Amino acid sequence: MASNSSLLINISASSLEPLDRSDFALIAAFSIIFIIGVIGNILVLYVFKFRTKKRLSTMERLILKLAIVDLLGSIFNPALFVYWQITQNRAWHFGTVGCKIFPTILNVTDSVSIGIIVIIALDRCRVICNPFIRGYSTMQINGALLVVLCTAVFLEIPRLIHAEVIPGLTCYVPESNKPSYAYPALLSLLLRDVSCSVIFVVIFHRMYHALYDPDVIRLLGDQSQIKKRKAYVLLVVITIVFTVLVYPRDILHIVFLIISLSPYDMAPSKAILDLNTVLKILRAVNSIINVFIYARLHGKFRKSLKTMQTSLNRRRQAAIKKINHNHIILSGLGTLETNDVLEDNLCQNGHSVFDSYHSHNKNNTSSAE
Repeated sequence: MASNSSLLINISASSLEPLDRSDFALIAAFSIIFIIGVIGNILVLYVFKFRTKKRLSTMERLILKLAIVDLLGSIFNPALFVYWQITQNRAWHFGTVGCKIFPTILNVTDSVSIGIIVIIALDRCRVICNPFIRGYSTMQINGALLVVLCTAVFLEIPRLIHAEVIPGLTCYVPESNKPSYAYPALLSLLLRDVSCSVIFVVIFHRMYHALYDPDVIRLLGDQSQIKKRKAYVLLVVITIVFTVLVYPRDILHIVFLIISLSPYDMAPSKAILDLNTVLKILRAVNSIINVFIYARLHGKFRKSLKTMQTSLNRRRQAAIKKINHNHIILSGLGTLETNDVLEDNLCQNGHSVFDSYHSHNKNNTSSAE
């Protein structure tokens, strides 16, 4: 374990190599993900929490929780990746506690996200496959969320124990080939990904049978089926996108852990490191992609966005009209000022003419006398 004197590692600027185009491209990519993720997920929270007048369904309340997790992921993931890119994995300024907590948040957000998607799938399966049975209660949903959070933290215990700050380098697990770390980490990844995949396959098969079986369709109303099919498609798309964005990097880590346990010391090639970088970006994209899915497939969210856009356009048009109106008034005031000047000139000229006329009459009268 690193000593207390090495908890804060500083490196001089001269020891860092200049950033190349690929570094700037990665920093730009993570910065864009950060901006879109923060704005998009805050927009989801605003629409579902404050703008929606009707009572939220169980699925929408879980989407709200998923947006909170995605918001945390869109803040921590890009920020940490940009930090590692700038420091070139040769510095750590957050101490041992930060070394154990900040990178762990990345994995916890992924585990909580997939856990929430599992809860949504279970709730939808209960409603679709058993239409005459009530969905899960709020207490049951909150209890399931607590179990998901505790499980996500539990799966990261191997990393919490073995993560260290290495002087001259950064924060990571230095001895990843130790069985005390490798086996629990490998087991946690396999347990999460395989179990969730099996659950999704079973649940989606049941829901598909309930929604598209002709005999079942005849028993239920068409409108009910259409609404449930939309929710089913939304859930399937969210699950597939999550799998495509997160699972590849998990598979790569599983391969690394298996190789580290082998007797052969194999350093990763540049191609593998580049692949890992690409998978990092995909993993970070997971925290923003749901916003676009909701905008495309969730009717209430899409309708709220259109309403907000219409309201903003009306406000902008009202502001433009007000500016034009003020401009007209100011132009009118300028004209009035010009008229006042003309009237003053006319008055002055009229007074001079009157004086001249009066003087002329006076002279004529004097001559007559």
